[in-house]
Amino acid sequence: MEEEKNQTDTQEERHGVTLGAICHEIFQWKRFLAILAISLVGALILTLFVHYFINPKKTQYEAQFNFHVVRTASSSDRYGSGQFFVEEETLNTVKNSDERFAGVDVENMLPNGKYPIKVSQETVKNEDELFETYYLISINERVFADKKVAKVFERELIESIKNKAVSDTKALSVKDEAGYNGYQARLKIYNQAQTYEEKLAILVSQRDYIIGLYDGWMASYGNLYYVESKNLPLLDMREIVDSVFSGVMYNELASELSVNAYLPGSEDSDTLRSRRNTYVEQQDLNRRKLEDLKTELSALLEQYKGFDGASSSLMPQFGEFHSRIAALTEENADLQKKIDTIDKLLGDETTKAEYVEREQKFGASLEKIYDALMAQSEEIAGVAEEIATRESYTTILEIEETGGVSEVLVAVIATILCFIIAAAVCYAIVVRRKNHTPQSEDKTE
Repeated sequence: MEEEKNQTDTQEERHGVTLGAICHEIFQWKRFLAILAISLVGALILTLFVHYFINPKKTQYEAQFNFHVVRTASSSDRYGSGQFFVEEETLNTVKNSDERFAGVDVENMLPNGKYPIKVSQETVKNEDELFETYYLISINERVFADKKVAKVFERELIESIKNKAVSDTKALSVKDEAGYNGYQARLKIYNQAQTYEEKLAILVSQRDYIIGLYDGWMASYGNLYYVESKNLPLLDMREIVDSVFSGVMYNELASELSVNAYLPGSEDSDTLRSRRNTYVEQQDLNRRKLEDLKTELSALLEQYKGFDGASSSLMPQFGEFHSRIAALTEENADLQKKIDTIDKLLGDETTKAEYVEREQKFGASLEKIYDALMAQSEEIAGVAEEIATRESYTTILEIEETGGVSEVLVAVIATILCFIIAAAVCYAIVVRRKNHTPQSEDKTE
């Protein structure tokens, strides 16, 4: 045994350190366990360092998705721009929806926070050669106290856009203190209107608004899209609105109003006199405006007289002057017609009685249309809510964890490196001890 050891030592001296010699020294049971333990502890420390100090700064939870929401009243595009996903109200609503999200740091997810949510979008063609917009939301890992809920939170955030669209639509159905819902808002000022022209314009605006909603839905879902809550297709419901206040009806009413110059409250002489004074004052104001405009126009024409090159560039400006002059002239003609009507009514009781009868009949016709449009606006609230509920959706393509360093890979590599380093140190210590022992013995002898 002593001879074999001496032979090994002699070989090492002649040929240097061999792999066999290294393995012989390292893979002795106690030494191997010590090296392995040191390697695992080192790998654990390095992995924990990456987990707590490196990855949290870089790891993102990314979700790719697209969505469709039915919008009925908002002109802003907070959904399509992605703004919705970074609003404090949206994030807090999602956070409060589940007790698992209690540790989510909403404040630092906001645009001015430490780890703001990133929203990007890309428009691409789908299989049907139609353009679709895809969104990518990235949320930093550090805003989640419990990493297990990160993907769940992100999924709920995406789903919330559909819920919000439906909620917004339902909110429009709620009536205010005056008894109007969101779809009837245009009719609020009807009873405050001072002239039949204003009242008629309000009714036309409401009719066009309702028709526009139906046209938009039919363009998206088809004329025969069946509204289950109403037991009718969209086309039939649109035709009901058209029958309530058709284009033909409007033309007839507008023509009658133009010819007769109806005035609300014409049965009261004091009201007529007050209105006459108002109309005369407005006419005088318009005349002064007309004189000013004509003076400005004449000065402009004189300034550029003989400049052919400049005249063409000034045509839009000249046109604006002429449009304003024409509008004021027409307004004064209408005012004069009303003044003449009031003069006749105040001068002849018989004429006044006949006029009042026709005027009140005309007013009753508008009131009937008003009531019908109020009812149709009530109906459309239910239609909008059903369509928003049925047709708003989100499609999540994937949610994945990106960035940072793979902790499994770090653990494996760290274990190997620590094992090699520990083995090298162990072998160096063993060799040093071997070399040191004979020298000690010689000195003792």
